[in-house]
Amino acid sequence: METKSGYSYSITTLSAWIRVTGEDSAHFLQGQFSNDLKDGFKKCINNWYLYGLWLDHKGKIIADSTLVKTDVSHQFWIHSNDCLAADICARLEGFIIADDVSLSNETEQWASLVLFGSNIRKLLKESNLKDIYIFNGRRGTEESYEVIYPRSEEAKVLEIIKDFDRLTSKDLEILRIKAGIPRIPQDGGNTDLPQEIGLGLDTISFTKGCYVGQEVMARLNSRGRTRRKLCRVKGDGVPPSLPCAVFDLDAKVGELKSVVAYASGYLGLALLSVAALEKASEFSLEAHTTPKLKID
Repeated sequence: METKSGYSYSITTLSAWIRVTGEDSAHFLQGQFSNDLKDGFKKCINNWYLYGLWLDHKGKIIADSTLVKTDVSHQFWIHSNDCLAADICARLEGFIIADDVSLSNETEQWASLVLFGSNIRKLLKESNLKDIYIFNGRRGTEESYEVIYPRSEEAKVLEIIKDFDRLTSKDLEILRIKAGIPRIPQDGGNTDLPQEIGLGLDTISFTKGCYVGQEVMARLNSRGRTRRKLCRVKGDGVPPSLPCAVFDLDAKVGELKSVVAYASGYLGLALLSVAALEKASEFSLEAHTTPKLKID
């Protein structure tokens, strides 16, 4: 992605920023999160981060999150770009019984943006912002950084990025879809398994032991095959409205989950039957019509 300044940004919507505290917080989260808190965290400036999922007992996706921790004892942050804080809190509170764990939804007091550029880490480290959290984003093939900051620091943040090139939400969507990165819950939700939408090795631990949904994940890992697959697709003309069924002749074989206008047509992500993908690479959006959707 070429820019005049070498840096670019987009103001993003922060859907969840939840503080987790209490002496049992690490143990509790380890038993709920799909990834391994013990050895999975990665360092970014002054905090550590770990991406993963919250699953139900059937292994279906409830929400995705990035866990963020600092040197503050017994404290974590739960971040999500698109899943609501209220839904994540409701999922976790149902499992807090005798644990010393407290959840505080602080989403409204914080803001977020995503940055692209080769020297972002250094730039932010030298910015003297208070209580800033930064970690690698899941925005495309190029390196990106999610930046979470208190609204009280917003003027300082805007001063830092004043000469950066601004990306629109459509720009971000094109980057994401081109990279085949699923958005939760748009591309995968409570009827879908992580492996069906391409979330596997980097989001799920198969070695850490018991957590909600672990047994189903273990069976899928040993079986090594799912019935559906999230695929990049492209089409001509005006992007269809979602939700949109996908057909092979008269048989419904999946659904178009994400779509964005691009060039003279559109790009998208579709969750399709593996059996259908083994037979065809072009599909239609209505039964018995000319195929308009191609696997990209």
